[in-house]
Amino acid sequence: TALRQALTQMPLSKISVSALTRAAGVTRQAFYYHFSSLNDLNSWVFREEITARLTTGSGEWLDAIETTMLWMHEHRDETASAMKTIEPNDLWAFFASHIQELIESRLPGTATATARDVVAQHFALASTAHMAQWMLSGLEVNPSLAIARLRVLMTDQTTPALARLAQLSGPPTTQSLIHLSEPTRP
Repeated sequence: TALRQALTQMPLSKISVSALTRAAGVTRQAFYYHFSSLNDLNSWVFREEITARLTTGSGEWLDAIETTMLWMHEHRDETASAMKTIEPNDLWAFFASHIQELIESRLPGTATATARDVVAQHFALASTAHMAQWMLSGLEVNPSLAIARLRVLMTDQTTPALARLAQLSGPPTTQSLIHLSEPTRP
């Protein structure tokens, strides 16, 4: 896109709608028909970039999150602008829903749909919280520490979580989940 090309040469704050529309070969009217501002366009491009990183590839789900965070670190200006433009609740919901879909796509198909949903949602929310903490710290710090923490806490944990949920009879309830978390007595 014209925005992607322009961002390789200057920060978003230095790009004008006129220069961008000229480079893209579209009118300002066409631009403003689709986007309210450059920040709006950037937010759309940001969501597309993040979605592409979280939905492609066949490796471990943590690999896709790492790829996403590294892209965000390399594109701090765009990411920071998107964070200012997208409402915080919408941004975190966007990440959580895409990460949940990513995790669900990697879970064994033998588990029930409810168990898959519970486990994927749990790990998606935890991952989103780690990403949010890193993003809110200003994006300046290399995400390697956050990624390392995610890997220590979450690698190979989804399948055991599914197995524990399978021990429940019927759909998980608060009481049954509390019972699972109690230590077993001899």
